[in-house]
Amino acid sequence: MKNPSLMLLLGLALSSVAGAASDRFESPTAGVAFVKPGSWNFASLEAVQENREKVRLNDAELEQQMKASATPPLAVVMQHPEPWEDLNPTFQLGLRSLGGLEGRSAGEVLAAIVPTLARTYSDFRLVSPITEMQVGGLRAARVGIEHTLRTTDGGAFPTRNDMIVVPRGKFMFFIGMGRKPDDEAAGTDLEAMLSSVQIQP
Repeated sequence: MKNPSLMLLLGLALSSVAGAASDRFESPTAGVAFVKPGSWNFASLEAVQENREKVRLNDAELEQQMKASATPPLAVVMQHPEPWEDLNPTFQLGLRSLGGLEGRSAGEVLAAIVPTLARTYSDFRLVSPITEMQVGGLRAARVGIEHTLRTTDGGAFPTRNDMIVVPRGKFMFFIGMGRKPDDEAAGTDLEAMLSSVQIQP
């Protein structure tokens, strides 16, 4: 890929489990599953890492810290096969420790994350406020932002990111849905994947 897909650079944990010939992703260890559209593609962990290396953030020190501490997501789904010349709409699911945020509501967890995201992109814009919701039967929270995704080869791509956190015990599921701001078709597919998420209590 010459230009990266939308890769949310917050650390995510555990390994992926997806059937090569299936549209369903399932991780028995993490207790989560979802279904992708048939025309979308599961990304390899190698492709995810390669894309992360190409992203350039506003804060160089923060960029170095995030890349050093980032761990593989559970699953990443891209609309187009790589390599893709333009912004590739992306659905990403991960799991990470809540640490000091354990016991906080989903909205409080997301409110603690947003300031870091604001430092990450120089033109960060909050386009949808933090909203409480449910994902997979659990309490969750969602926020929408827009920014320009910049790459090490000089690329600049207007981007819409919707981020959802789903606390569960000492951990939280983190879902990132990225696309061009005006790409309504991709947005519809991303929402369908979000609606399909199943989480074991």
